[in-house]
Amino acid sequence: MQIPRRRAEPRRLPRVIFNRRTAGSLAGSHWAESRGAAALKMNAKQAHDVAEASFKKKEAQLREGQKAMAEYHAGRLAVREKTARLRTLRLTRDADEAAPTMPARSAKRR
Repeated sequence: MQIPRRRAEPRRLPRVIFNRRTAGSLAGSHWAESRGAAALKMNAKQAHDVAEASFKKKEAQLREGQKAMAEYHAGRLAVREKTARLRTLRLTRDADEAAPTMPARSAKRR
């Protein structure tokens, strides 16, 4: 029996009110912003600042990711080294316990 697949609904984007007739009167008005229209005015400096902030944020995320991976690998290496050290200690302890002890010689000699 096959389970019917559910159709994925398309994402709904914010509604943008923009046409030639109302572009000039609505682009910067309070009415357009309160109705969900996107603000379309942005000068070059603002656009540059937004792009630079986005770039710096991505760079910071990259650095944090690299730092986290380095810490993760260092932790894994420490666990491996500790496990190897404990294993050798366990094996030597088990070997000492399993080795037969020689009986002490008596003081008498024939």
